[in-house]
This record gives sequence, structure tokens and C-alpha cells, in this order.
Amino acid sequence: MTLNKISMSKKIILTAVFIFCFCLEIQSQSADSVLLKVSGWKDDSVKYNYIDSVAWEYRRISPDLSIKLSDYAIILADRIKYKYGVATSYFTLATAYQFKGDFAGALELFFISLDIYNELGNKEDIAWTYNEIGIILKNQGVFAEALNYYNQAMVMFDEVGNTDAVAVCYTNIGNIHLNQESYDDALKYFEKARGICEKSNNKEYLAIIYNNIGEIYNKRGEFRRAYDYFLMAFQMNTEMNNKPESASNYVNIAINYSSQEKYDKAIEFFQKAILIYEEIKAKPELANSFLLLGGCYLNLGNYRNALTYIGKSEKLAQEMGANITLMNTYQKLALIYQRANNYGKAFEYQSKYIAIKDSVFKNDKITEIGKLEAKFSFERLLNERAKAEEARQKIIEERKRYRNTLQYLGMALIVIISFLILMAGKKYSVSLKTANALLFIFILLLFQFISILKGPYVSRLTVSVPAYELIANIISALVLMPVNKYLQKILHKKFLPQ
Repeated sequence: MTLNKISMSKKIILTAVFIFCFCLEIQSQSADSVLLKVSGWKDDSVKYNYIDSVAWEYRRISPDLSIKLSDYAIILADRIKYKYGVATSYFTLATAYQFKGDFAGALELFFISLDIYNELGNKEDIAWTYNEIGIILKNQGVFAEALNYYNQAMVMFDEVGNTDAVAVCYTNIGNIHLNQESYDDALKYFEKARGICEKSNNKEYLAIIYNNIGEIYNKRGEFRRAYDYFLMAFQMNTEMNNKPESASNYVNIAINYSSQEKYDKAIEFFQKAILIYEEIKAKPELANSFLLLGGCYLNLGNYRNALTYIGKSEKLAQEMGANITLMNTYQKLALIYQRANNYGKAFEYQSKYIAIKDSVFKNDKITEIGKLEAKFSFERLLNERAKAEEARQKIIEERKRYRNTLQYLGMALIVIISFLILMAGKKYSVSLKTANALLFIFILLLFQFISILKGPYVSRLTVSVPAYELIANIISALVLMPVNKYLQKILHKKFLPQ
């Protein structure tokens, strides 16, 4: 499971009245009703906060509504010159596109948000945006770039002292290695995340991490260790009353037993999961659990129960149009009837299986092509961004060189002016004390100017290593000391009254 920003720290807390109103209307909001509600409010900043908060709450359950409200919030924040609000609403807008499945659009919007956060210098918000970009790239299979963004996020979270967020990054990096079946690397990052979350007692993250570690051990065939982690995840989710995740933990424990051919125990835990999924009306998970439960009865030779539960899975899959689940139910039903010597029914379901398999295979090919196109689109977007960043850095360097040149010319002019003042002092026969002061100022300015000029060359030569810079400066001082003495001697004779 990938972790992202669960509670947006950058959201401004609304007043209790707003929260109360929001809770009452959460089921029946529309963009027009929200905008109508705030139309009479005089304070635009309060209006913005409310609209942005509603948009954030709806990003998952109604992305289209969130998009409309975020668009309005961006316009409003821009009007009141609230840059942070513009960035925040672009972030919300990106997450709405993400939940809608428009990942390319989400990525572009995250980059807009990122640019504004960079301008404002808010490291934690920059880090969360890096993390979200990493999630999109990981889900689209662009793993190298996803790792790059996760690592950048992790460095920034560490700098601001957000250790739980560092754990989020470790977990997300671990998930990439898990997807690539690099189990040792995945385990290393999950253990790092675990250490942080155990110290902070972050049970929500810990439950996810325990579950992920359990999956690794299950894939490795270390069933006892996998069971222990699934059980720890379940206990935490139960403590937090997180029913969907508790049911998921039951399923993982059941699969753990099934992998060991302990079908009676597997059946027990599948049934526990099913009770929760029925309670929370989680149809996709319920269909999958019925199918897996039926498979256990099939392995035990109990064809009556196998038919009952796989039949339930078939019915739900047909209702949802879940072709992959439906394909698997047809395959299992064909096998049951074959073993029961009912070859007519076996042929019927085998035919259904082949027909839907061709359809799923075709859809998979289309999906695969779509993913390749999306991956190409993402890589092109990242390359364009890299080129734009390179061009931006060149402009910055050019401006820096121009600024430095002007400053060097200014300093040179000051040295020349001080020399001219020294000459004027001799011409107008100033006192010895004044002449000494003018000479001291000129020499001081001259050698400071030389020191500033040689600074960049010393840094380049020593690769900015402090010890090497110290040695270079000592050598420079030893060279300049006799030059300084000789110059003072000449200038004393020429400009000081004898």
C-alpha cells in the first residue's frame, strides 16, 4: 500500500460553525450550492478557506465537484494575491485529477503547485508534492523517476523534522522494490519506516507497514513470520476501528493458511473477512473473498460449498461488470463441474471462461498500450521539465555573472577613487595623520578587492573543501604579505609628507 499525505498540514482550520455546516451538507453538496452559500460573505480569505476545504474533502468521493471548486478557489486566491492559497488549490486540483484517473493532468498540476511552493520556500509542502509526484510515476511504472522524487521528499522531510513523513517515503520506496520483487531491498526500507513509526507510536502507518512486511514474508514462503506481521496489523486496525483494513488483514491471514494447505483455518479467516465486507458493503472485496473461500472448499473436495460461494462471487462480479473476477469464477466453476463429472456444465463454463478471457486479454492489451502511451507521455513531460529547469538555471547563472561583473566594476571604481583621493591629499598637502589614514584605506580596499576576486578560483581549485581552502588561503597570505610590505614602502615614499 502506497502512503501519501493523509492529513494536509497546510489546510487552514475553519471555524466550528463552518465545520458543523459542512458535516450537515456533506451528502448533498454541488458546486453551485457551495458557491451560493459563500456568495454573501464579505471576507474573501474566509470564503477561499471554506471553498478550498470542501474541494479537499470531495477530491476522492466526487472528483468533478472538487475540480470545479478548486478552479474557483484558484481564481479567488489569485484575486486576493494569496500565493500560498493558489499553490494549495492547485495541489487539491491535482489530487482530484489523480482520483479521476487523469494521471498526466494530475502530474502537470502538481508541477504548477511545486513551482509556487518553491518560490515561497515552504519545504514541507514541497516535500509532500514531491511525494505525490512519486506516487503517480510509481503507479505508471516510471520507477527510477519515482525513486528520485521520493528521495527528494525524504531529504526535505528530514530537514524540517517530520519523521512520520520520512517513514511515508521509506514505505513508498519499499513498495517500488516490492513491485520489482526485490524483497531484500523492500524489507530494508519497510524496517526503516517501522523503526520511525514505532518510536512515534503512529499506529495508522504501522499497520500498513506490518501488512507490507507480512506480504514479503508470505511471498518468500516464510509463513509463520508473515502470519505474525498480519496479526499485528490486524490488532492495530481493530484498535483503531478501521474495518476495511481489518478485513484485508483477515484475507491475508487466510491466504497465508491457504498457501500452507491449511484450508480449514483459511476458511475461518475468509468468513471473518466476509462478515466485515458485507457490513461495509464492499462489493469488489466481497466478490474476491467469496471466490477465494470457494477455492478452499474446492481444494477440500466440498463441491457443494464451493459452488455456493463461487456462485455468489459470480453474481457480484456480473453486477459490477468485474470481468477479471468473473473470468476466474467461470474457470473455477468449470473445474468443479469437471471433478463432479458433470461435463455438460463444465463445458458451458469453460466456454464462458474462454469467451471472457479473450475479452479480458483484449482489454489488457488496450490497457497495456495505454500505459505505454502514458509512460511515454510522463517521460516526455519530465524531459521537458528538466530542459526548462536547465534553461532556468542558465538564466539564473547569467544574471549572477552579470550581477557579479557589475559589483566587481563597482569595487574596482571604489579602489580607483580611493587612489585618486590619496593623490589629491598629496597635492593639497594634507596632514601626516590624514595622509596615513588615506593610505591605509586605499591598501585595505585594494587587498580586499584582490581577496574577493580570487575567492571563486580558490573554491573551484579546492572543490569547496574547508581544509583545502584554509591551506590555499594561508599560501595566498604568505605570497601577499611581502607584496603588501613592498607596496606600503613605495606608497609611503610617494604620498606621505617627509
